Amino acid sequence: AFPVGTGSFQLNMAILGGVSVLVLGYAAYRTALIVRGVARRPAVAVTVATLALAAGGTELLRSGPVRLAGLLGLAVTAGAGWWAFTRAPEVWPVFTLGATEVFVLWYVVGPVVQDGPVELVRNVLWLFDASAGTAGGLDYSRFVLVLSVAVLGLGYLFVERLMHSPYGRVLRAIREDEDVPQALGRETYRYKIQSLMIGSALAGAAGAVWAVHVGFIAPTQFEPPITFFAFTAVIVGGTANNRGVVLGTGVFWVINSGTRFLDDYVPSEFAVQLAAARLILIGLLLMVILYYRPQGLLGEQDYEVPVPGHGGGTDE
Repeated sequence: AFPVGTGSFQLNMAILGGVSVLVLGYAAYRTALIVRGVARRPAVAVTVATLALAAGGTELLRSGPVRLAGLLGLAVTAGAGWWAFTRAPEVWPVFTLGATEVFVLWYVVGPVVQDGPVELVRNVLWLFDASAGTAGGLDYSRFVLVLSVAVLGLGYLFVERLMHSPYGRVLRAIREDEDVPQALGRETYRYKIQSLMIGSALAGAAGAVWAVHVGFIAPTQFEPPITFFAFTAVIVGGTANNRGVVLGTGVFWVINSGTRFLDDYVPSEFAVQLAAARLILIGLLLMVILYYRPQGLLGEQDYEVPVPGHGGGTDE
């Protein structure tokens, strides 16, 4: 039963809050390892784009001539962001830096400015809900969040280890040229059936998490547009790239679901048009990615293949 806790408010806050701080600290450490190699000029451009996005987005939601300042801020965001991505040798560190800055503005700076330090403490102790029950604890929504992240992490680690294994190298060889592994004695049809079964198992795990989230499953929830959305996330992030799939899904979610707060600022009679505008924006993003960066934001993933008798590895 929810909320989950020990029955003591202080103990619940100490345990769940401590875990929350450890998770945020570890995420900050891993993020620092990724972004520390970003050059100065792309880093400054990304920071300018982030600040312009925050200022422009805030002004755009207001009425009157102030919206022109919001549009100008968004134009600066697009220009500075494009310059940073085109000048950087690798997209992933630059994107991580920009996403981190946006997260800090939204999750740390915004609550402090609007509601004071109390809201910041509530965000830092994100696993602990003080209003859940009489002693606080882990409520159902936070449990679903932890479960989803855990399933995502385990699935990612499993696929990464699989693709770095000899079995994964056979799958990549089949993808590149099926005749080569067949000439080496591999039953390619059998490998393809096995990969289909593995993908179906991962999809089943994702469906189970979805069922936990919504409470029920119906065939009408999985209409043809869902397939288009999945392909869009893969293409945007980078085909044959596990990190690219996660990144593309995040970008797609920000556009499709993260912009739903705009419904509060648009008259209700334009709700249908706003929903259609989201799909148009997703389609435009897909066309831009396919035209300017057909390999996706991260491109195809490289794998280190150890060579017997050598100290290092070679990129495949």
